[in-house]
Amino acid sequence: MRIFISHADQDKELASQLADQLSQAGFAVWNATQDIAPGDNWAKETGRALDESDVLVALITQGSLKSESLRGDIQHGLTSKKFERRLIPVLVGYAAFVSVRDVPWILLKMNPVYFESASRGSQEQGFREVVNRVREIAKQETNAPC
Repeated sequence: MRIFISHADQDKELASQLADQLSQAGFAVWNATQDIAPGDNWAKETGRALDESDVLVALITQGSLKSESLRGDIQHGLTSKKFERRLIPVLVGYAAFVSVRDVPWILLKMNPVYFESASRGSQEQGFREVVNRVREIAKQETNAPC
């Protein structure tokens, strides 16, 4: 199972930590920071990675909501049949958001993973929850009728 982590540039360290946790759990993870080389066509490589991925994890922080690429990835996930029930919104520091209107309403209806803060303990708990959700998706895929 291949995982695409969408995130804003300012959250690349947190995205890399999440990618490490998913990799340690046995999943293949695509992360722009690691998988796009200098000189590559960023849009083309991102599109290819989305096409090849099975799950989309959207890492959302208060600052990331202004990222056009994150919003584009989320829109792709919401409109693509392949990501139906396979888009995992991860809201970090949700209590710090100015209002719930800052977060696209549809993501709040998708049972997001919440990190109360960017503190280490909260991150570890949130990472475990993301890994468990991906495992559940993988399990459902394995049990799907042919």
